[in-house]
Amino acid sequence: MKRGDASIVATVLLIVSAIAIALMVTTFSKQTGEQVSEKIITMGSSVECADVRISVTDFDGDRTVTLRNRGTLGIEKAVARIYSDKIATENLVFGAVGEGTKCSGSGIVNNKLMPNGQDSICRFGSGEISGDIYKIEIIPIIETEDGELGCEDRITTWTN
Repeated sequence: MKRGDASIVATVLLIVSAIAIALMVTTFSKQTGEQVSEKIITMGSSVECADVRISVTDFDGDRTVTLRNRGTLGIEKAVARIYSDKIATENLVFGAVGEGTKCSGSGIVNNKLMPNGQDSICRFGSGEISGDIYKIEIIPIIETEDGELGCEDRITTWTN
């Protein structure tokens, strides 16, 4: 009688261990798949930003900056970090839509700063700016399938 009990216990242990191994493999593959998809998104972002180049061609020393798109993609917006007595941040909007500092000029077509070598003039309006401006950073923002993408690795800087 004891021989029959031992074979049942062995069978149950074998089934339980097979289920446990299957759960571990499933969890591992799910975590690995999520990590791979995160890497693909990061790489896709850097690929999209590779064609983005914006530059400050002129600054009047007060609140007006002139920008030029030197890349191959149209830029929907930009974020300006203005360094004076305080650090202020302003959204630069090309054309007539959106909230923030409106930018105008011959380089803007369909609310984008186009890569045609023409300039856009933006006048800062933030009340946070006080004192002499000694540095400006411009971060270009492009529109992707997933929404807006700030190209942090394509920051352009003007310093006094």
